[in-house]
Amino acid sequence: MDANREVEQFSALCALVGRPILIDSAERCSELFHSGQRAGLTLKELMLGLSVAHDLGSPTPDYGDLNRLIVYQKLSKVAAEYRKNPSDNSWMPKEAFNDSIAMKSVDRRESFRANMEHFAPLIDEMYDDLYEQVDREFPGYLKPKGEPFSHPGIEFMLSCSVISIVQRFRAAVEHVISVHGAPMHIEGFPSGCCGIISELMGDHLNSLEIGEFYYVSSMLDGASHAWLEVDGLVVDITADQFPGRPGVYVDRPDDWYHSWEPDTRHLATHCRSAFFYSEERQFLDRVVTAMAKMNGS
Repeated sequence: MDANREVEQFSALCALVGRPILIDSAERCSELFHSGQRAGLTLKELMLGLSVAHDLGSPTPDYGDLNRLIVYQKLSKVAAEYRKNPSDNSWMPKEAFNDSIAMKSVDRRESFRANMEHFAPLIDEMYDDLYEQVDREFPGYLKPKGEPFSHPGIEFMLSCSVISIVQRFRAAVEHVISVHGAPMHIEGFPSGCCGIISELMGDHLNSLEIGEFYYVSSMLDGASHAWLEVDGLVVDITADQFPGRPGVYVDRPDDWYHSWEPDTRHLATHCRSAFFYSEERQFLDRVVTAMAKMNGS
């Protein structure tokens, strides 16, 4: 396959899985330098270490292979849904229904369907072959088949982006409550409103297309709590209603989160059938507007 055809094919695969977060060399370097700084290394020590590593050869797979693995794994799951009912459109990414794009929605959906019809019979074998190739070359580097694919570069980039956004979201929530007020069930923020705040924040984050954010609610000793999860990271801006917990938490779940018993998990969205939908939507719109002003836009 020539280079142009390979790029075209990979672009089609990415479109089918909704533009996943991928790795590039700059992100990997950024993650490496961040890790080194956390470990107390100076810039000179980091550069010396990189020089030695270069002389020894790279101990990790090429980022192009990792990107293909990310896409292949995601598409393998999507293709499984498609094969259950090829006439159903629920597997299609949000772009297939976006009327703001110049191409008509129906034409986009036909394009997505044609690409899926082509790749659905092939993707599992493509994923298996590449996984086995990388695993042979770098034994033990990859997670076992079936586990969500993650990489330090992706996790670092995603966590940095999410931390910045949700810190502004929380500040905007507090600002809107103080200036405009809020629906009665949000007035006590952060107490007693973890569910609706997580739902609204998840709806906003999912609109940014930086990952798939899931709403999670759990129980512990008769109490309930809700937060978001994305690619193995917990995203929580209401945990400080509990003693000793931070106001913003974006990280792998710690022992405190593991102690909760999961109750509900679904893609985060603001449900139109909610009793207070209009008031909540107005509140979210004000929060997003306040965030934009904080960002200088």
